[in-house]
Amino acid sequence: AIQYQGGSFDFNRATLDTTGPVDEDGELLYRLNVAGQMSNSFRDFVFADRGFIAPAFTYRVDSDTLVTVQG
Repeated sequence: AIQYQGGSFDFNRATLDTTGPVDEDGELLYRLNVAGQMSNSFRDFVFADRGFIAPAFTYRVDSDTLVTVQG
């Protein structure tokens, strides 16, 4: 999913959320969330420049066991 938001005071925010298998067998899976935001304010010298990255990987050891690493 890709999303964009825009608004007053130069508000701009974009996000990306993607997921899927890394290998053909589907034993290694990933999910990645990325976001960026830039905005000003009605007050002087107030602004926000933010970035966000959150990766996650899951390894299917067998049908009963999953190992997940999130960052």
